[in-house]
Amino acid sequence: MLPRLVGATIMLPLLLALGCSRQRAAQVDERRNPYFLEGKERIGTRDYKGAIAAFEKALEANPRSPLAHFELGVLYEQHSDQREDDYVSALYHYNQAVRLRPHAYPADNARQRIASCKQELVRSQSMAPVYQQTIRELDRLKEENQQLKRQLETLQLQAASHFVAPASLPGRQSLNVSSPSRSAPEPTATETPVIVQSNNVASAERALTPKRARTHTVRHGDTAYSIARAYRVSVNSLLAANPTLEARRLKIGQAITIPPP
Repeated sequence: MLPRLVGATIMLPLLLALGCSRQRAAQVDERRNPYFLEGKERIGTRDYKGAIAAFEKALEANPRSPLAHFELGVLYEQHSDQREDDYVSALYHYNQAVRLRPHAYPADNARQRIASCKQELVRSQSMAPVYQQTIRELDRLKEENQQLKRQLETLQLQAASHFVAPASLPGRQSLNVSSPSRSAPEPTATETPVIVQSNNVASAERALTPKRARTHTVRHGDTAYSIARAYRVSVNSLLAANPTLEARRLKIGQAITIPPP
């Protein structure tokens, strides 16, 4: 019985050492894959789409490469369009890296990135209704702007049709402009509508001219709700006036356009 125990005690470290050496050899083989090397080179030149294609080919050559899976996860998460399907692809590759090598690099790094991807997916889903509302608000504002332009053009045409040139007014043909002793005649009744109409057009143009937008510089503690309340506008109007604004990621010193109340 004692010799067996001694033999097992001796063999266990040998097996562990053999397993570690095989693992290191597998990592070396992964890094020597020509497609893996090409992917790393393309990352260095910021050719991220080319890097994704190279690592995909590396996985075709070696489907059990956790390093290739991890590199693809990073590319999809940080160097893509960062849409929902990009985060889903990143999660898949991170999970594969953990499954293939759960107790060594890059498993711990992949687990941290998995948590980050999940947070981004939750955030994008929670902001989806606000985004859709912003799109609808922008469409409505565009339509209102077009209507105001059409109304202004109509008023300008009406003003032009009512305007009468001084030379064509009654009694103007007998006027001797070169005579300094003759005073100008009093405006006739036909001239009055011209002045009134012009005033109306000017008032209409002033009324249709949009108010100049205000801006607010983000300070510490500001939120989208507090800014909207301070300027007496709705949060939806504030987001519509700032399409690229991320309500949950306001930055101190960021300039925000305030829509008219």
